[in-house]
Parts: sequence; C-alpha cells; structure tokens
Amino acid sequence: MSAIEQYWMTLTRRDQIALLICGCAVSLAAIWWLILEPSAKALDSQVLSTQSSAERLTRVRDMALELQQYRSGDTTQVSGAPLSELIDRSLRGRGLQMSSFQPVREGEVRLRLEEAEYTKVVGWLHQMESEEGLTAKELTVTPTRTSGRVSVSVRLAR
Repeated sequence: MSAIEQYWMTLTRRDQIALLICGCAVSLAAIWWLILEPSAKALDSQVLSTQSSAERLTRVRDMALELQQYRSGDTTQVSGAPLSELIDRSLRGRGLQMSSFQPVREGEVRLRLEEAEYTKVVGWLHQMESEEGLTAKELTVTPTRTSGRVSVSVRLAR
C-alpha cells in the first residue's frame, strides 16, 4: 500500500467524510476560478467586440449609401446620425411625440404616434422621404375622436 492509502485508513470515518467534502469544495473553486470565470470574461469581451463591429458596419453602410446616391446624382441627403436620433430630432422639431419606437432590423424601425395633428404628420413624413432619404415601408393612419388628430403606425427604412 502507498503512504496515502495507509494514511487514509488511519483516519476516522468522520475525518474521511470531512476530507472528501473539503476536496470537493477546493475542486469546485478551482474549476470556477480557472475555467468558468475566464470563459465568462472572454464571452463578455466578444459581445462588446461584436457590438462595436456592428456599429462600425452600420456607419460604413450609411457612408456607402451616401456615396452611391452622390454618384447617381440623387439630391436627397442621407444623415450619418443613428436612425433613432434622426427620427426623434425631426419629430421634436415638428412638435410631435412618439409613443413607441422599435428597431425592426438594420436600418429599419417601427414607430407609433398617438393623437398627432394630421398636417404635422404629413409634413414630417414628407421631410423624412425628401430630405432625410428614408422610405415609409408601411403606414397605418387611424382617425381619433378629436377632429384633425390621428394615430399613426409607420415602418421607416433607409
């Protein structure tokens, strides 16, 4: 018998169980600190890297679209600002307020306006298409109980 086995046999049953429990605890701690925690940190790092790459890709696509429109002689301006910022700024400039905003996919959003003045909504949509280069892919206009006011659901895309 080896020295470890002889030592194990000299221990009482209670000491053997305590030693096994402590050994398991040390093993679990080693697995946590040597494998799981570094893996979680690496995953977080990859998520941040992917997000920054996606943001850079969006900016490059916007610039490519702007260059393509410039080459084709299209006079509409495509803003380099994020779509959410562009829409929010233009709505506030016209005295409108969105009740919901939801990104659909890259370069496309869905938003809802409640109790908005019809003429302001039409002017805003015209500005989005003619000045900002956005396209209304879907548009639902529902009259409200107040005369001249509507609820609007629109999906805009670059």
